[in-house]
Amino acid sequence: MTVAGGQWAKFGVHDHLCGIYSCAERTKDGGKKWQRLSKGLPQKDAYFTVLRDGARADTNDPAGIYVGTTTGQVYFSRDDGDSWGPLADHLPPVHSIEAGVVGGPN
Repeated sequence: MTVAGGQWAKFGVHDHLCGIYSCAERTKDGGKKWQRLSKGLPQKDAYFTVLRDGARADTNDPAGIYVGTTTGQVYFSRDDGDSWGPLADHLPPVHSIEAGVVGGPN
């Protein structure tokens, strides 16, 4: 997925020596360097998966990014992924997400 602030290709959960945590990763140089972004995402006991169609971005600048998980949560970012928050919980597994912008300049 490509948005104004960079290219996104990695979402999910990582098993680390310190435990299970979730993060998104963004590149702005075609994949040479990746930046881990986890502010607002679960950092303890995060057992979920994001499927291929489970992430979308809108066309705002900065981009709004939306990620659905197989455990029924939807997380969002309004600042191109720098910070995240929960949008919905207790859903069935989220297999796909769509995003769009309603309204705008006339």
